[in-house]
Amino acid sequence: MAGCVYCLQTLVPKDERESPLNASLEHFIPWSLGGSNGFATMDACTECNSTLGDTVDAATINQPLLAMIRQQFGITGYSGNVPDVVMPMRSMDTNEPGRMTIPPVGAVEYHHKPVVVRQPHALGEELLVAGSKDDVRKIVQGIADKEAKRGRRLVDPSSGQTIDLDDSIANAEREITDLYQARTVVSLPPIYRTMTKAAYGLAHHMFGWRWTGSADAASLRDAARGLTSDDDVVAMMQGIRTEFRDKLPLPAGQQDHHVVAFVPGASPSIFVSLFGEALFTALIPITVSDETTELGICENNRTMVAIDPRSRGATWTDFPTYVQHLQR
Repeated sequence: MAGCVYCLQTLVPKDERESPLNASLEHFIPWSLGGSNGFATMDACTECNSTLGDTVDAATINQPLLAMIRQQFGITGYSGNVPDVVMPMRSMDTNEPGRMTIPPVGAVEYHHKPVVVRQPHALGEELLVAGSKDDVRKIVQGIADKEAKRGRRLVDPSSGQTIDLDDSIANAEREITDLYQARTVVSLPPIYRTMTKAAYGLAHHMFGWRWTGSADAASLRDAARGLTSDDDVVAMMQGIRTEFRDKLPLPAGQQDHHVVAFVPGASPSIFVSLFGEALFTALIPITVSDETTELGICENNRTMVAIDPRSRGATWTDFPTYVQHLQR
């Protein structure tokens, strides 16, 4: 009986009974990042798959930078939608904080956080509210309702008359701003952890359970599962120039494809490059014996996979073709 590549527990056939250990389709590069069924496995239990989707995958996918890239490539998630890009912003004219939403199609939307200032006044208290018309209405109406329960009313300090909410909003002074500053913070450890999942997936495809179920796979498996610290995951990343991709058997036009490739040698590693971006490109060391490497290559004959994040097509390269290309 097959086991789960993550928790190593024996999988339970779904026709036998419903269980967290039922097999499920796991994409080693998340589907929402342009992952492919051609680089996936059914050797993953439902519980691990769901947990990693909510933790490891989500921590990468939910970053605004990745939403921008998904818009660039038109990558949909399981919902079938390309996400909005949502970033905190601040008006350069008024210094008001807010939120900027960039949809895949249509105009950019700006939403300022409402501001409420209450300060002493001769008539009791002065109330200043700034924000969108809807926000101001809700806030002032809520305050007015609370005051009414106390037997008090909101009055215009200049006239002493009860405030008409509609007239006040209609006559309110409007400040117009068209210059904003938006900032996006990129958290690299979650992205690196996603890259370890890709490296782990290639090793599983290449070497099979002989490696996946061994102690040699433990450190990479723990990183992919989110069981190691961010510092440990960052330490696993070894820098490499994106030009290394030029040495790989990639046809023209695949410069922005996901690439995961085994790099043999005295200290074997796996090259991972997502979207062809230098920020998402690294060598990840792997522990694998010479015997397991030879047997895996003979049995599976897979050394590299390239995935088009637009079409989700996966192209595998066999070992002889890979080596011949590297030797050119």
